[in-house]
Formats: sequence, C-alpha cells, structure tokens
Amino acid sequence: MNEHIELGEHAYWAPIPLDEDPEVIRQRYAAGFTSSTLDADAGAAAMAGVAAQLQAPTADGTVNLAAWARVGVPNELDVQAFAALRVVPLEEDARDEDVIALLTEGHELYQEPVVETLSTRSGDALSVRVRPLVHAEDGQIEVHQINTVLWSRPQHAALFVLSSYETDLVEATAAAILLDELAAGIGGMSS
Repeated sequence: MNEHIELGEHAYWAPIPLDEDPEVIRQRYAAGFTSSTLDADAGAAAMAGVAAQLQAPTADGTVNLAAWARVGVPNELDVQAFAALRVVPLEEDARDEDVIALLTEGHELYQEPVVETLSTRSGDALSVRVRPLVHAEDGQIEVHQINTVLWSRPQHAALFVLSSYETDLVEATAAAILLDELAAGIGGMSS
C-alpha cells in the first residue's frame, strides 16, 4: 500500500490541515476570507474545532488522515458541513458486506443502505448512503444521512473511510454527490 495519500481538490471542499495548530488554522482562514464571507470568523473557528477534535488520539486504532469543510459557495467560507478521511483496522477476510455492517453497526435504519461502486484515483470504492433514525430530545424521530466512501484494503488490515453527516435530507443528496467528487480525486490508497 502506498505510504503517501494524494488528496484531491474540489471547489466546494476547503481543506483542514491536521498537522497544524488549530489556532493557526483559525487565524489563517479568518484572515483569508474576511473580505468575501460575512461570518468568516465563525467558519474559521468551526474548522479549528474540527481540527482539534481530529488531532486528539483515538482509543480504537482509528487514524484521522485528512479533513475538509464543505462550503456553499466556492471561494467563500460559508461552512455547511465537514468530512473526514480516516483509516480503521479491518479483518483480513472482510468482505464488502462486513464493511457495510461496520458502517451501520449501532444505528436504527430508516431504510437499507444505498451502495454503489465509485471509480477513484485509488481504484474502485464503495459509495454508501445510510439513513439512520435519530431520536431527538423532544421525542421526535428524525432521519439523517451519513454519506460515506469506503476503500477496503483487507490485505493491509485497513479500511479507508471518507464520510460526512447530514441532518437535512433536502441537502443530503447534493452533499453526497460532492463527497463522491472529492473521493474520486483521492489517490495513493492502492490495493
């Protein structure tokens, strides 16, 4: 497996460096977008918060590799959602069904996951849409969507996971397309 992952670029995804101090990230994005974005400070602070979360050590062997903020308008910092690329341990004999089961584990689902094959610079991946039922504090049940792209590498005991979470189903389909486009440009996770 290649040691260096080549991250793609996309007009609707602003990269969040995970090897930099979150405060430096906040300052750079706030300064760079103040003239074009009304609330650049809030967007930059949210990006710094995500960086701090993903830089924290994990207990389950997950390694956070990269992160992005999805913006509503290119060249502005109107942050809509976040995506992260992680590598998680995977059994050597894992099949696609096992990988999907890992993704849906612990969720009460609204419907069966939608799974499609996606061609990327790292080879074929699975593009998966999961709609969990979420029980809100007020007793209401909401349907959310987890958009995910999976590169299974059982021979290396690794599963690469690019994912984002959507609470608004109206935006979820367009967000899924944008995540697939970002995933298509990621290279270096050869099989």
